[in-house]
Amino acid sequence: MAQIKEGPLGQVTGTVGNITIGKWKGKTTVRNRRSSTKTPPSQAQLEQQAKLSVAGKFLRVLKDILRVGFRNYVSQMNGFNEAVRYNLKYAIAGNYPDYSIDFSKILVSRGELLNESDPKTTVNAGQVTFTWSPVSQKGIADDDKAILVVYCEALNKCVYDLGGAIRSAGTATIAAPRFKGYEVQTWLAFISAKGKDVSDSIYTGKLTVT
Repeated sequence: MAQIKEGPLGQVTGTVGNITIGKWKGKTTVRNRRSSTKTPPSQAQLEQQAKLSVAGKFLRVLKDILRVGFRNYVSQMNGFNEAVRYNLKYAIAGNYPDYSIDFSKILVSRGELLNESDPKTTVNAGQVTFTWSPVSQKGIADDDKAILVVYCEALNKCVYDLGGAIRSAGTATIAAPRFKGYEVQTWLAFISAKGKDVSDSIYTGKLTVT
């Protein structure tokens, strides 16, 4: 069974079908693996290989975020690898060989902490602002910290804040001037003040940075 795992130096390694992810001269590499047999890959292996090719480039950019966001799901693998497993299963759209990422279904964090309902994003002068309407109820702490994620597919880069404004503020802003003129995807989540618990992330839509 193919697995994706984290090597001793923190790099992503593993093999799916004929694709191997590893480390060479300090850089993450994706290469075709020479088969030791003449048996062709199965259809299931080809499909998984194609999905990994599409998702891997995106998810590696978010590695530090995913390690935190999926920290509560590490019984058999680390947070990043669990995030890869989850998003490969639920956030890849299309049919073989034409797969794409459904950003609205991507989770950058997963946990039991409550998120806010119907948050929104706006942009002005290279600043992306997240807003939500704080509610007071059991299970919600005013001092939870906002996790902000802004990803630019065209540049394959992201900016993020893993400990932004507190929940009770109702708003948080992150600078993204490098993405001016580009469309970005955004997510909001929360982490407890002590960093122990996280919420499921919410996809807060796409916008163009001005």
